[in-house]
Amino acid sequence: VLLVLATTILAGLLLVQMRVVLELRANNNLASNLRLLQQSLADEGGSATFSVQGERLYVGTHAIDSADAAVDRVRTIIGGSATVFLGDARVATNVTKPYGSRAVGTKLKPGPAYDAVLRQGVSYQGAVDVLGTPYLARYEPIRDVTGGVIGILYLGVKRADFLASIDALADLHGQSTTSRVIENRRRKRQF
Repeated sequence: VLLVLATTILAGLLLVQMRVVLELRANNNLASNLRLLQQSLADEGGSATFSVQGERLYVGTHAIDSADAAVDRVRTIIGGSATVFLGDARVATNVTKPYGSRAVGTKLKPGPAYDAVLRQGVSYQGAVDVLGTPYLARYEPIRDVTGGVIGILYLGVKRADFLASIDALADLHGQSTTSRVIENRRRKRQF
C-alpha cells in the first residue's frame, strides 16, 4: 500500500512539473508569435507606428482590415491565434466563430486582460476565455505616437490543444491508480 501511495504521489508530482514546463513552452511560443505579428504588421505598413484615422486602425500607411495577412501568417508559420483590436473590438483576426467566420467586430469581454491592457496600459499573459474556448494568451497594448493605448495585439494557443498530452497522461495516471487501489482491496478481501 505504501509503495502504491508513494508511486501515486511521485507520478502526480511529475505530472504537475510537466504541466509547468508545457505552460512555460506555451508562453515562449506566445512571445515568438508576438514578434512575428509585430514584424508582419510593420512590414505591411512600412513602419511600426500605429494610428487611428477615422474609425480605422493603421500601422504606418497600411489600414488593418478583417482578413489582414499578418494574423494569418502567425497561424501558418508558428501556429496559434492572433488578433488586432481597435479599442476592445477585433478588427483583424484568425479567431473564428462557431460557424467558421472570422470573429471580426466581436469585443474583448471585461476581465483581467481587458483591465490590464485597456485600463492600466500594461501587458497581460495568462489563461483566458476567447469566445467560449479556453486559451493561454498574451495581450499587448497598441500605442499611438502620444503613448496612448488605442488597441491590443492578442496571441493565443488553445489550452486544450497545447496541454492535451499532459491531460491524457493525467487521465491515464488517475485510471491506473484507481485500478491498483481497487485490485489491492479485492486481494485483501480474498484472504
